[in-house]
Amino acid sequence: MKNTTEHNLEARIHWLLKIIMHEISLSPSEVSILSDLRTFLSSEIKGLFTRKAYNTIKTYAVENRSIATPHHHPNTWEYLKELRTQAYQETMAQERLVEGEKNIKNLENTALLEAHLCGMAYFEVYEFLRSLLKEPSLTNLIEAKIKNFLSISQAKYEHITSHHSREAGTLHVIRGGKE
Repeated sequence: MKNTTEHNLEARIHWLLKIIMHEISLSPSEVSILSDLRTFLSSEIKGLFTRKAYNTIKTYAVENRSIATPHHHPNTWEYLKELRTQAYQETMAQERLVEGEKNIKNLENTALLEAHLCGMAYFEVYEFLRSLLKEPSLTNLIEAKIKNFLSISQAKYEHITSHHSREAGTLHVIRGGKE
């Protein structure tokens, strides 16, 4: 590995492109290198690029256009800044996805609990309305409306009387006591 500013800059650009394209995964210390431009430029990745002064890389990147720099960028310095930002955003997005995958089980359990509570609330209201039908002071019109509502509701929601278990555990007979 040559230790010239040109090779250092090219290696940094190549490394950032690999991160953006998800061709490599980073360690937590490598992710922290991307947090800001000054840290990135003053850092070293063994076997890829060595430490260089911020001003050395900036001066070189402004004055010398890299072959990897797209034409719509005014210079390599602007391209490098944009790549570092994109790479950092990609790693942060990837970390959020990983965290989200870890939380899926918790979210699923919460959703099942909330669904269970909704079902309980529905049955409580349903039973209350059924008990109202036994009231002697109820007018015929109100009684007919409640009966109609209960029959429609029962037809719509009869499938929520019980839910299927996600993971059915096996039952075992445990022998205990003295023999």
